[in-house]
Amino acid sequence: MRLIDRQAVDETSPKVYIGRRIYTNRRGEEQVAKVWYAESTYGGRTHYAPLKTQSLSVAVHRAHQLAESLRRQGQAPTLRTIDLSELSRQYLTMQVNRDRSPKTLEKYEYTIASFVAWAGGHFKGNAEQFTEALFWQWHKTLVDDGYAEKTREGRLVLIKQMFKWDAGGCPLSWPAFGLMT
Repeated sequence: MRLIDRQAVDETSPKVYIGRRIYTNRRGEEQVAKVWYAESTYGGRTHYAPLKTQSLSVAVHRAHQLAESLRRQGQAPTLRTIDLSELSRQYLTMQVNRDRSPKTLEKYEYTIASFVAWAGGHFKGNAEQFTEALFWQWHKTLVDDGYAEKTREGRLVLIKQMFKWDAGGCPLSWPAFGLMT
């Protein structure tokens, strides 16, 4: 979601930004919403919440309330401990249940199997401990193996989707603010 007039709200922890959302109307024209929205990054994910007000001072007040509710939630949510092979198995099962085409499933299986095989030699630990540096190290392996840019990008996106799927939905509950992720 793009925000216009985006500004940090002072003295919020975690940091909350407010701004106005850009949307496309029925005629296909971009317009700026009249109400304010909040944006915050928590637990490795970016969250947006409508503040349901046109007043800047009320929006700042609600952004402080949002930060306070995050602090009350405590630290980051507890993570599941799952290894990469189990994560990949569950992700592929989910894709089968979503009725992906056989050719798509074949590509997913090959990509994920090659990723898990590579990770087995370079990484020991749970999926939650897999780092961005290791992800880009795998990308370098794809480059060294001579894969085309389009192929590499497709494989990178698939692996990112798998990790984001594992992170699940929103780790927090902000019902008072109508949270959208």
